[in-house]
Amino acid sequence: MQLKDIQYRLKEVASLDKKYAEQRQKAAATVSQLEHDVAAGQRRLQLAASCSPSNSPRAARVDDGERPRLNDAAQRHYFTLRERIDTARLQIAGLQSYIREQCLK
Repeated sequence: MQLKDIQYRLKEVASLDKKYAEQRQKAAATVSQLEHDVAAGQRRLQLAASCSPSNSPRAARVDDGERPRLNDAAQRHYFTLRERIDTARLQIAGLQSYIREQCLK
């Protein structure tokens, strides 16, 4: 009886692992696609920023400032952090499922 129980639990754990591994891959692909879309100009990151005025000698106008944007390093860090947050969220969800379905039974 114990051997069958162990085999059953191993199958369930493998199923949980597969489920969350697929979700991690999907989340990584989503972040990668977002990063590609931003780099290609198809999507934009929305952020709180201020515009620095241009150095032209003419009278200042509302549209004289440069477009607000993240510098390249900050943009890379944004995508890295977003991927790590998704990974951590899915790892926590997987561990919680494992505890509920295996340890608390």
